[in-house]
Amino acid sequence: MVTATGTSTRNRRTLLTGVRDILLDGLTPVFVAEGFRVQRAQAGFRRDIGGVEARFSLGMSSRPPSLGRLGVLIEPGLSVWISRWSAEAAQRAEGAGPWVGPRHETPVAWSLLDWLVDGKRPHWILPDEPTEAETRRLAGALVTEVRQTAMPYFEQRRSPPSVLELLTSGQLDLLDGSRFTVAAGALLEGRPDLAANVIARLGTARREAMSRALGLTSK
Repeated sequence: MVTATGTSTRNRRTLLTGVRDILLDGLTPVFVAEGFRVQRAQAGFRRDIGGVEARFSLGMSSRPPSLGRLGVLIEPGLSVWISRWSAEAAQRAEGAGPWVGPRHETPVAWSLLDWLVDGKRPHWILPDEPTEAETRRLAGALVTEVRQTAMPYFEQRRSPPSVLELLTSGQLDLLDGSRFTVAAGALLEGRPDLAANVIARLGTARREAMSRALGLTSK
């Protein structure tokens, strides 16, 4: 198959794989120094400290509509997962009905790196057929932002108490799909008040279903 710009699909995949590998190679020393493992097949890095897993995923979009269907958009994602909270949520969701939420594990925090960096977005774009030199320059720019932005992000979410502290201050970047997991985690850590606050903004049916599953009094 040949695309509208004349590049075959196979060649396009090969080009993007090369871009991914150069970016991962440039980022690896920074992440390994902070205790992360390389997850090349998932194009990212992971670190588990006491059941709190930090994940960095190197998202890439080829010729997205936002770029006029030309170029390569780099969208690194940051997420934090707490295994005890996920297990507690799964146990409480058993037999609770569809309104409680997804039955799969969800992160307790998630963000695109692009959202956390000042300046015009998107920050990391490559030409439609980038050279190795262009890709290495972008890898260098990413290394800087990983050090200055991504690592502090993970550090602030390093443990359940630190996540609860951000939740208390309203600084935790919650996904609606993660609210049940976070609420269950708050209960597990002895904070039913935070659990109630986490689900308070949801629609009535879903909030009440979650409240019952969590053993909270529905408002």
